[in-house]
Amino acid sequence: MITRLEIEAFICDWEKENDTFARLFSGVISVAGREGVIYEEARGYRNRGECLLNDVTTAFATASVGKLFTAVLVCQLIERGVLSLESRIVDILPYDLKAIDSEVTVYHLLTHSSGIADYLDFDSKEAEDAFFDAHPVNLWTSNEYYLPFFNTRSPVFALSAKSDYSNSNFILLGLIIETLAKQNYHTCIKQNILEPLQMTRTGFHATNNLPANTAIGYMWRKATDEFVGNHWHDGGDAGVGFHTAHFPTTGYTLTVASNIAIGLLKFNESFMSLLA
Repeated sequence: MITRLEIEAFICDWEKENDTFARLFSGVISVAGREGVIYEEARGYRNRGECLLNDVTTAFATASVGKLFTAVLVCQLIERGVLSLESRIVDILPYDLKAIDSEVTVYHLLTHSSGIADYLDFDSKEAEDAFFDAHPVNLWTSNEYYLPFFNTRSPVFALSAKSDYSNSNFILLGLIIETLAKQNYHTCIKQNILEPLQMTRTGFHATNNLPANTAIGYMWRKATDEFVGNHWHDGGDAGVGFHTAHFPTTGYTLTVASNIAIGLLKFNESFMSLLA
């Protein structure tokens, strides 16, 4: 079993090899074993404007890490025999999928090989601004709402021709989950992943109703040597959007570091037991 001293030595070596990144790092380092959390350390600010420091219970937005939850739910449905990787989405979803290839399967969505256009791809900054002016993100509260954003757009490449990241794939997976489970996506996540893993400080939250001690997202702007807010139009993958939307299957949950450390440990043990 790894010891606290070994973890501290590893972090010390990491700091020496990555001086700039280590200096800028703002968050929580959490290491867990079967007996629980072994090591935790908080660094930086959760709110730089008010000089509020992170602590080990600070909640962070996890961006597209939330896609892992979506993929796990899909695998659970496959395990139960109600879905397969070869299932065509047109045979499952009760929507007119218009420009989407009728041969697109669950496998294509999971591997980003569907060719379906990403609803967040724009030809210009002007087009992006016009889109968000027309569709204020406080309305982006369900997976169905996203469908018209990409449903009529031509594929960006032929089916299976390559793999290219598209958030639209996971919106469709979320709709598949809701259709087969006959439950809201967030409820499915809570009942099938968060509760079994006892991830009590992890969940989907509207940004006008965040839990206490939630961090604001920041990014480092090298050109001006300063931290800037990582606030964007959308509350999905790309960052922290401060608006009233709940976030669907593309994106983000709020979680604390210990939940991720222990949750991933349990997830890994379950996965390895399947391979044994």
